[in-house]
Amino acid sequence: MTEVLRTVESVMSGVMLYQNINANFLEVLDLLHRNNADAIIVMNNGLPQGIITEIEILQGLLTAREKFPQLTAKDFMRSPLVTVGHNDDIQQAKDMMINVNLSKLPVKKEDELVGLITQRDILNYLF
Repeated sequence: MTEVLRTVESVMSGVMLYQNINANFLEVLDLLHRNNADAIIVMNNGLPQGIITEIEILQGLLTAREKFPQLTAKDFMRSPLVTVGHNDDIQQAKDMMINVNLSKLPVKKEDELVGLITQRDILNYLF
């Protein structure tokens, strides 16, 4: 029997948060908190530049605790932004996460971000 691979788009979350590259650390935290989210895409002039997840937040807090109110999203985002295509199969997304050590990947359709796929999405699909 041939296994049918599902696409990234079929399991991703279509809800994403965006924040300006010059937003300060507290604005990023506030946006995450208000939306009960764990990732934000960082934008500059309408283009995605990086991602901030709970890992980058924790690293920012631990390394620059005394100056975090002055930090901007650019100071602690993960960049360049690594994305996966909406028609890629889930195995490709899983392999990419492992290879670049990410737990979340923004999903692109043509030149537009359309969602976010997480390790949890992949695990839910597999099990």
